[in-house]
Amino acid sequence: MSYRKIKNPGEVRMPGPGEFLKEVSLHDVLLGLDSMHWRAQQMNMEFPENSQFANAGKPYGGWEDPICEFRGHFVGHYLGTMALKWATTHNDSLKGKCRLWCPLCPNARIKWEILAGLLDEYAYADKAEALKITTWMYIVTRHWDSLNEETGGMNDILYMLFTITQDPKHLVLVHLFDKPCSLGLLAVQADDISGFCAKTKIPIVIGSQMRYEVTGDQLQTEILKFFMDIVNASHTHASGGTSVSRNLFRWTKEMAYADYYERALTNASGSTKDWGTPFDSLWGCYGTGIQSFAKLGDSIYFEEEGLYPGLYIIQYISSSLDWKSGHIVLNQKVDPVVSSDPYLHITFTFLPKGAARPLSFGFRISSWTNTNGAKATLNGQDLPLPSTARTSDDKLTIQLPLILRIEPIDADRPFTTLVTFSKVSRNSTFVLTIYPNGKSSKSGTDIALQATFRFILNDKPSSEFSSLSDVIGRSVMLELFASPGMLVVRGTDDELVVTDSSSVHGSSIFRLVTRWDGKAETVSLESVTQKGCFVSTSVNLKSGASMKLSCNTEIEYHPLNFVAKGAKRNFLLVPLLSIRDGSYTVYFNIQS
Repeated sequence: MSYRKIKNPGEVRMPGPGEFLKEVSLHDVLLGLDSMHWRAQQMNMEFPENSQFANAGKPYGGWEDPICEFRGHFVGHYLGTMALKWATTHNDSLKGKCRLWCPLCPNARIKWEILAGLLDEYAYADKAEALKITTWMYIVTRHWDSLNEETGGMNDILYMLFTITQDPKHLVLVHLFDKPCSLGLLAVQADDISGFCAKTKIPIVIGSQMRYEVTGDQLQTEILKFFMDIVNASHTHASGGTSVSRNLFRWTKEMAYADYYERALTNASGSTKDWGTPFDSLWGCYGTGIQSFAKLGDSIYFEEEGLYPGLYIIQYISSSLDWKSGHIVLNQKVDPVVSSDPYLHITFTFLPKGAARPLSFGFRISSWTNTNGAKATLNGQDLPLPSTARTSDDKLTIQLPLILRIEPIDADRPFTTLVTFSKVSRNSTFVLTIYPNGKSSKSGTDIALQATFRFILNDKPSSEFSSLSDVIGRSVMLELFASPGMLVVRGTDDELVVTDSSSVHGSSIFRLVTRWDGKAETVSLESVTQKGCFVSTSVNLKSGASMKLSCNTEIEYHPLNFVAKGAKRNFLLVPLLSIRDGSYTVYFNIQS
């Protein structure tokens, strides 16, 4: 059935106005300067601003190596990134760089990324030359040699090209990349994705979304929904998955798809990846990575066309929107979330821009909250209120409670669950890290004695403080309680050892600092002689494991961390996005 539809597409039916939610232009969305998304976007700016591709005297490595058959992959994403970044920042230096690259693109080996980058240049940066090159590349016969290989997002890109040109020959070409061998099995609800690389399946499915939007082929919606079902059953991690959910939300307005996309946005794009090298780490994930960070504002707002325009706010991210069809400027401010206040506080201000008109607004009520404790006020008065005329200082404040919950994994592991809290957090998955010994050792045992230390102030006698809060910020030494005169010091390879006080110097002095929860009884020990180095332990904490100084100054507790108390031990739960190059688990085996 799917093959027949692909073979004989019939009449093209473009969806009518209001049939799908419409993307708002990146030109009209600005991320808030205090948001983590803006910081991520700014960091991403450094690459295109500092790169000098045209003047490079030495070829790049990775997939851009001159002898690599994947060359052109990163360049295509780079082109798209500059176009998207120009749309969000209007930084003309980025727009100028594109002129250097567009004429060189036909020489690249990988075509679909180049085509995608050129179309982004045309769509977001008004580059007519980019469209001219794209339509010329249509005639390259090398396309036909790759039909049975990994073609990436070629069908998605060619459907986009057809929407611009309305040239039937572009529609004929794109159908050749629709892969009936894959989509046909999904159409009859057969799971054929096991054992395949995600890049051989997901781009084709995303392209089938464009097929539906361009041709109105209803079968594609069933394919996509079934694909999402099997992906979520056992083919994805709990931290987030594919962006297929984004278009499914646009079609259905179902909040479950927006929740799913939020999780992927926060834990994938919002989280830190492995560090690369400046010139040789130009792999596929780095290409999609820089482009993803260039469009962090593209899924906060969606517009519903009609007699009375509607706006769906599906992501709570500090930002502003110049909503042209609504004749207003909307400012969204999200307060930072901390563990001591388990609520998400969002404030919206509405500034008229032109003649007033009836509007509707939809605010997502996510699975990570509930109505118990939720509250909304308009200009300081509790909602609901009767309809009133808009003023220049309308302010809507929303308070949503954050709930901790477990989420069963939809697979063959009935006792395995995900612990998730959600929200910065914003649907972050909380993960298990080391929190030593949930219970203290019993009084009177040798273990308790050997694990007990006495604080010795470096500048005053120990008797001059009565509580731990009195020594926060002070320099201390740790003396083994069972062996007076034996101090903790930094040894070889930064490991911590106990040695006689007569043979130690500054390496035995630490400074007590408060950490993530601000409580006096929760402290970290910073080396006085090595600023920014803290006492830490390995991830695989076992009895007898050594501790050492860790000198990664980027590591710090997220303000949303908290300790979950268990029957046998306690757990430190932290947002996944706060972990950098670390080991963790998001799953718990829960049995009665």
